[in-house]
Amino acid sequence: MELVNRKVLLPPLGLITVAGRIPQTWEFKLCDRNIREVTEAEWEWAEMVIFPP
Repeated sequence: MELVNRKVLLPPLGLITVAGRIPQTWEFKLCDRNIREVTEAEWEWAEMVIFPP
């Protein structure tokens, strides 16, 4: 999110809630597209992708 030409970190609460509910044996990454683009390596790494509404 751009605010006066600066980026701010506001993690999506819904995705963090999901991350807290999945089994601890699962590996996960939170990629905030408001901060940077998702890399090709991150897309290839993912078996499941969740987009907030």
